[in-house]
Amino acid sequence: MQNLIRKDKFEELLLSQWASFMDITKLLSYVLSCARDITYPITKTKIKQRGTQLKLSRFEPQNDGFIIWAEFSFSRDSGTVIGTSELFLNPNGEINHIQTQGQFFI
Repeated sequence: MQNLIRKDKFEELLLSQWASFMDITKLLSYVLSCARDITYPITKTKIKQRGTQLKLSRFEPQNDGFIIWAEFSFSRDSGTVIGTSELFLNPNGEINHIQTQGQFFI
């Protein structure tokens, strides 16, 4: 039988429960290491920063793992970086960086 799992509902479940089965500290550290040294486009709009933040907005099942979108924000110099890292999580828990995009708000 094919298509037994409803991918959209499975993704919703993973997004709502990811903090219960992933090491948040390790994930945050990895995302920030991917995002930290990038030169981002600058937007001259001041926004209120509330410390470093991380949220998963995509957790899409693939044949050999999951595509994850990790949305982040952190302070840099006199502004705030807001962006998304696209990651690949394989079944044994190893994560690999695909790409990171974002904006630097000053």
